Parts: sequence; C-alpha cells; structure tokens
Amino acid sequence: MTPNAKYLEQLRAWRTRKNTPSIGLQIQSLGREITRKRRQVGSIGEVWARLVPVESHVISFRGGILTVGVPDASAQFALDRWLRSGGNVRIEREARAPLKRIRIMPHQPRSDERA
Repeated sequence: MTPNAKYLEQLRAWRTRKNTPSIGLQIQSLGREITRKRRQVGSIGEVWARLVPVESHVISFRGGILTVGVPDASAQFALDRWLRSGGNVRIEREARAPLKRIRIMPHQPRSDERA
C-alpha cells in the first residue's frame, strides 16, 4: 500500500461519525412499550373504564388475571363489593375476554400513566 493510499484510509477512518447520544432509541423503546401495553390490556381497559363506578385503573391483563389499582382502602372495599355483586360478570360479558380473576391492589398511577 502506498503512503498516499494509507493516508486516505486513515482519513476515512477519522471522518466516520461517532455514535452520538440521541433519544431516538429511547423513543422507539417507549413506543414499543406503549404498543405492548395497549395490546396487553386491550378492550378490557375500555370496558373497565366505562362500567366500574369506583375510581380505579387497569394496571395489566395477563393470563386471564386482570390487575387493577385503586388509590386507597375505601376504594378497594367499594370495588370489591361491586365486583362481588355481579360486576365481574358484566365486565367479562362485555369485554369478551377470558377473565379468571381480578386482583385489586393499592396503586397510585404515575402522571404519565393517567389517561
């Protein structure tokens, strides 16, 4: 290799772009997470929001188990009473999802989770 060719190769190596830190990958990751969450919760989240009288929100729906968050113990008690009085049957019928169990847990949604 001639000295000029070697010098050109060095210039090409020096001129390549370094990996610049950007938020592109983080935005793509967030988009995938939101899509996965929407697919996971599906129509049962919409049915839940429409039917349930108590302040609560769907956290996840996986394997037939619906996990729901409530802000405090009084909301948990009211939701439990509503579900035991036939609310779970209404939700399962309208959502058309294989619902095995509804798990209620205290959970304050983060500001970016609120819809």
